[in-house]
Amino acid sequence: MERTVLVIDQDRRVFGVLLQALREVDVAGHLVIGECGLSRIRQYEPSLVVVSDTCLGLDPRRRLRHLITEIPSPFLVICSTRDGVLENDGGHLDTSAALTLGALDSIYRGDATDLVRARTRRACQLARALYPSPGLISLIGEVQLHVPRRQLIAPSGMIQLGHLEARIVAALARSQGERISRSELFAAAWRDELEPNDRRLDVRISAINHKLSRLTEGRARIACVRNLGYCLSEDPTVKPAPRPSWQPNVAVNGYSPMGIRAV
Repeated sequence: MERTVLVIDQDRRVFGVLLQALREVDVAGHLVIGECGLSRIRQYEPSLVVVSDTCLGLDPRRRLRHLITEIPSPFLVICSTRDGVLENDGGHLDTSAALTLGALDSIYRGDATDLVRARTRRACQLARALYPSPGLISLIGEVQLHVPRRQLIAPSGMIQLGHLEARIVAALARSQGERISRSELFAAAWRDELEPNDRRLDVRISAINHKLSRLTEGRARIACVRNLGYCLSEDPTVKPAPRPSWQPNVAVNGYSPMGIRAV
């Protein structure tokens, strides 16, 4: 499948700079002008989405968070302001806020042309490494998450996830090994704030760990780091339990098949 990049911006000049960078890494680029390009993301299924903060509406922070959660493609955000400027000031995001929301990388629009091209090439290469094919996210070890189908895929097989479980796993995968706080992980799944004594996240993580254990024979799981958050963890030293070559007698109504009373 051809690897494409979808550029959503209102500035054709910026697209010209980005197109040069895309050609240097042998990637096809498509330009959609304005906010209407957001509805085209699923149509193109791009390997990378380059979106300008000016195309994210009046609340770019909320819009970007929603897109990153729902769309399997990674995002490179072109920001109109640098670090330290309020992200809702004039409907713009600053570069650090975009990264905090889960973007693969962010570029300041006012940077020199050579720097913009270099950062774009780097984002394409990183997306190619982290997302081997559109829709797939490298999770841990040889396990991948197919976001549209909500499936965990490994050489040993495939396991289906529920939609909340898929959101939790996708958020952890996109963190690139960084820990995610309990409240952030809850918001990624339920789109709401975490209330005290709410145990729904624990229930879902327990279910995901059970599925990961079956798929990786106990080597991979979601680990909880006290007071820091959650992260994906793998223990390569764990070996599958040996299977018995014999079948034990199964007691029925208190008696084994040999007629001996089961204790």
